[in-house]
Amino acid sequence: RSLSTGATGYVPSNYVAPV
Repeated sequence: RSLSTGATGYVPSNYVAPV
């Protein structure tokens, strides 16, 4: 949940899981 919460086709470095 770095920049995009849903992570639409994008996975940030500290991405865990969308809410």
